[in-house]
Amino acid sequence: MKLETKKILKSILIRNPSFAQIVSRLKIIEDDSVGTACTNGDIVYYSPSFFATLSDEHKKFVFAHELCHIMLNHIMRSEGKNNGVWNVATDAVINANLENDGFDVREGSVEIEGAEKYNAEELYQIIMKKLQEKKQGIDKENKKDSEQQESSNESGQQNQSEKNEGASGQKSKGSNTPTRKKMKIDEIDETKIAESRTTHDMWEETVKQAKKSGQLEMGQSESEKEMFERGRHEKAEMLERLERECLSKMASLSSTEEAIGKGIGNAKKQINWKKILQAGLVKHDYDWRLSKKVKNGVIPYELRKDATIPTTEVLIDVSGSVSLDLVKAFLRQVKPLVRKTKLKVGCFNESFYGFVDVKSEKDIDNFRIPKEADRGKWTEDWDLAVRSFSKGNYINRIVFTDGQPAPGHFPEPDLKGTKVTWIVYGNDKFSPCCGTVINITADEIDQEDKFNDYD
Repeated sequence: MKLETKKILKSILIRNPSFAQIVSRLKIIEDDSVGTACTNGDIVYYSPSFFATLSDEHKKFVFAHELCHIMLNHIMRSEGKNNGVWNVATDAVINANLENDGFDVREGSVEIEGAEKYNAEELYQIIMKKLQEKKQGIDKENKKDSEQQESSNESGQQNQSEKNEGASGQKSKGSNTPTRKKMKIDEIDETKIAESRTTHDMWEETVKQAKKSGQLEMGQSESEKEMFERGRHEKAEMLERLERECLSKMASLSSTEEAIGKGIGNAKKQINWKKILQAGLVKHDYDWRLSKKVKNGVIPYELRKDATIPTTEVLIDVSGSVSLDLVKAFLRQVKPLVRKTKLKVGCFNESFYGFVDVKSEKDIDNFRIPKEADRGKWTEDWDLAVRSFSKGNYINRIVFTDGQPAPGHFPEPDLKGTKVTWIVYGNDKFSPCCGTVINITADEIDQEDKFNDYD
């Protein structure tokens, strides 16, 4: 399987995890003779030339469409049915549900208004009934027109032309032009049915071979609506699990706070302080959310383009012992660790002096301790520092301090449980009521950064 195909299937699984049961055994073959893409129930064939014309989103849609046919046993379930109508019904139901799941339906695909409300058999029966009614109506109209032609040939011919156009649902121009306008069930006619069979021609041969070998199984484990609902449920569970894992990363360090703080305080070099710091960072590795728009009575999941990006806020204790060079060295060590977040840096002692954005190495070079932070203020207010951080789940809070109380104001008990990482370089006895303490030395900060496994 080619790398591009693997990426497409991986993306599909994120949108609908229920496809996993078929992807694990799926065989994919390139074949330009198929024109677009198709399946015989075991193999998905696709034309490389056709795929070269598609966007990445349309490639995902085409593969997902074929996977649905396989999972729902549409080929074998076609036995005994009008193949053309069955093709339209299955395509319409699949495409409507894929659209609700965030896929970009390709222009020219079969789309029928309200198809997501039906299973394939239900829509098939409705279309068959409409076609039969339409055929009976045309027969009656033809008979009536014939009678009218005897009295007024010219008038009769005009009426016949108008009625035929209304029955077929076709216009004289643009009938073959791909469009995203969805058809109404009443607009489906024999011409549209015939056009839909271009990629399903191998279904008849597959059914024929299955009957010959005695392996024709027309049953299904679940309906279309059940399969898509199951996929949405599994996706919701997956996202909830990822959310819990993301939000628990810092909590996991809190549970081992004592061991980590004491171990590093004793300068055990086998423990890399940056690995510990990074393990507690809140990250955001996915961006699926429920859509704000209701589509056909369903609230689908969609890939949010404005997904929440975590912010890392660093507060520097400038109460006296810290040097600007040490601060910059620390920021250079931290910046690669938090590159997937927004980095903001601020200073504090008895007061808090606000945050500034740090987006590049140049910002670190230009970083300055605020002039209003009078270096004669030796008292540090760690309680104020913790309260100065932004609120929210997607905030990494880091305090860089020497940990030397002079006399110092430790966080009050009401802050217990607040997630903060304390990077302490001068007092291995530093023990606030909240957060995780990582004891390091100034020498460790000044060392050349050899830790590059930031992912």
